[in-house]
Amino acid sequence: LCNIHRSGGTLPAMRMHYHDFYQLYFLEKGQLIHKTPSRQTVLRSGDCFIIPPNFPHSIAKGAQEPQFYAFSFRRDFLAEEALDYPPIQTLLEGAAPEHLHLGLSLSGTRLHTLEQLLRCCLQEFEQQNPGWEWAVQGMLWAVLVQLSRCAISRHGAAPPRPVIQDCICY
Repeated sequence: LCNIHRSGGTLPAMRMHYHDFYQLYFLEKGQLIHKTPSRQTVLRSGDCFIIPPNFPHSIAKGAQEPQFYAFSFRRDFLAEEALDYPPIQTLLEGAAPEHLHLGLSLSGTRLHTLEQLLRCCLQEFEQQNPGWEWAVQGMLWAVLVQLSRCAISRHGAAPPRPVIQDCICY
């Protein structure tokens, strides 16, 4: 249901592809180039992005050797409560990947918190002590909350979903 690794600069050449799970990338150092059918984005230290399921993309090294975390997870790895939290819904599903999912640049406390959470996730995943899945799931939820806060502060609050907007109007 999930996979976490930390790359020390090695990145196989990837052609355009897609998959049936989410991928969260956090770039610690260097540069990555993320390509979609309509756009190319250079990501730098402190950038984080989420690739949704079934979205065509490729990733390549930039001019500087990258060091990054890659966290792959299926939707059902998250607790339903996390999926019901509107900022996380927006982060995972609400916007086109070219807009919200790319270019979430973190700094200061958010950057430090994200690095700590991903480091702990990786340690739990590698050691796989009893209960590791619960620990990683909880930390993933915390990572998504941090990213949704960053997205809200950068892009403003997500517009209400149509059903909620209808209820408000009623």
